[in-house]
Order: sequence, then structure tokens, then C-alpha cells
Amino acid sequence: MKTKKLMTVLSLALIFAMGASAYAGNGTPVTKSVTYVVNIDKNVKVAEATYIITVYNDKNQPVAHPQVFKDNIWQYTFTETGSIPGTLRYVTMVKDDNGDGGETLVFDPAKLLGPFKSGATYNFPLLSPRHTIGTDPTGVQ
Repeated sequence: MKTKKLMTVLSLALIFAMGASAYAGNGTPVTKSVTYVVNIDKNVKVAEATYIITVYNDKNQPVAHPQVFKDNIWQYTFTETGSIPGTLRYVTMVKDDNGDGGETLVFDPAKLLGPFKSGATYNFPLLSPRHTIGTDPTGVQ
């Protein structure tokens, strides 16, 4: 009988301890998140086109909402929430294929290897265009 009571008390204590650890001091659930900061070359000018910046995981899935590049904004912050699996994150900046005119800048993806720890901030290397398509009448650079 004593053993049964002791096991019941220990089980209840464990349940309350687990529940308390899942919530912050203000009663809101603790959410795992990682912040990624993407830096763009300050010489990039894309006045006639729309470019989308996206952070992906090792399964080629976006981990945060994509953002639209804006002239004179050189730093973009993304937040990934959830379990944060995998060991690779990469960022792309690609032209939105919506019929905009102008040249097409081609950017190499910037890559980071993890593991990625909750609460940490990771900076992606500077993104600058590798080459331009469409400034030459032949389409070749």
C-alpha cells in the first residue's frame, strides 16, 4: 500500500514538473526558434524586377516566410519555429517570375551547416550576384 501511494505521489509530481517546464513564467508555452540574418551586398540594384529571399532546410523546404528584396535594405531577418531538425540551411535570392522586365541577377545560395540551436542567431554570408543575364542583346554575359 505504501509503495502504491509513493508511486502515485511521484507520478503526480513528475506530471506537474513536466507541465511547468513547458511554460514560461507568464503561463505562455515556450516555443523553440532560431533566427537567421541574411546580409545582401550593398551594391545590388534591382529597380526593374522583384526578387524573393528564402531560407530553406536540407529537404529544400522553406523554414520561414519568404521576403521581398527592397532597394536600400541590406539585412533581412527570418525566424524558424518548431523542432528545428536537420544540419543544413541555405538562402536564395531569385527573381520573381511575374513578367517584370529588366536584367536577371543570378545569386549563388549562401549555406550554413548546423546543428542549429534554439534561441541562437545565425548570420548568412553576404549575397552578391555571380553574373547577370539579359543586359546583352544576345542574352550572354
